[in-house]
Amino acid sequence: MKQEGGQRILGTYKLVSTPQQPVVSVITVVYNSDKLLERTIENILSQTYHNIELIIVDGGSKDGTLEIIKKYNDRISYWVSEKDNGLYHAMDKGLQLATGDYVWYINSGDLIFDETTTEKIFAENRTDADIYYGDTLYVNGNYEPIGLRNDITNKKLPAQLSVDSFQYGMVICHQAFIMKRSIVARYDLQYKYVSDYDWEIACTKNAKTAIHTHQVLAKFLTEGFSTKHRKASVKEKYKVMIKHWGFVIGNLNYLTNAFKAAFSFLKRKKYVKEYGIQ
Repeated sequence: MKQEGGQRILGTYKLVSTPQQPVVSVITVVYNSDKLLERTIENILSQTYHNIELIIVDGGSKDGTLEIIKKYNDRISYWVSEKDNGLYHAMDKGLQLATGDYVWYINSGDLIFDETTTEKIFAENRTDADIYYGDTLYVNGNYEPIGLRNDITNKKLPAQLSVDSFQYGMVICHQAFIMKRSIVARYDLQYKYVSDYDWEIACTKNAKTAIHTHQVLAKFLTEGFSTKHRKASVKEKYKVMIKHWGFVIGNLNYLTNAFKAAFSFLKRKKYVKEYGIQ
């Protein structure tokens, strides 16, 4: 049964976009995450940047998740709880529910890096860019730092983002990828494990300007990270490469990516062993 709430339903939604303060739609996808969700909500609501539209998409949780959402009913812009078809379907749904100038995914358990992060993005980069991007800090179950994603994965953040930045894989974590909603792409739901990789490429194709913020934008919780779908993910990544670069270049990119992954394995060995991070 569908349930919904928040400021839109209460009639108290008051956010107004301005050139100096665009509305940022932070989309949080959740399912059976009552141990983690409240920390994420509090983190988003504590931002010193106040033009944030918080959208929560719950997949019909059976634990205490819905009670936590309702606790913040008057501070969440909009929330909905109903059965969905998995993570990327829920993320796509959140995209359709967003009304802000920009969209940013911070899912349950993940955090915006600190309370001033959003404010700094728009205070230091007043360019009306199509994309803002940065790095992500991996944290363990106690939210203790593990390391920066791009150091751990040996993938350097591009100084100037382009479609070719993604030739060898997902170089930017989706928690550190903020996209202008007016040109954002929809999720291709044929991909069950790497739809965010395909989505970032599609968004970048639509973008004219992208700003490297030189900030750590988010904290990504590695707890529960699973490698059981690794084989299927690799197959899907290959399909995405062929889709965007064609058969010849796509195959070259795929083989190069495999070589790079093998070459950097020793550097990542302890992370692979302890956290399953590939």
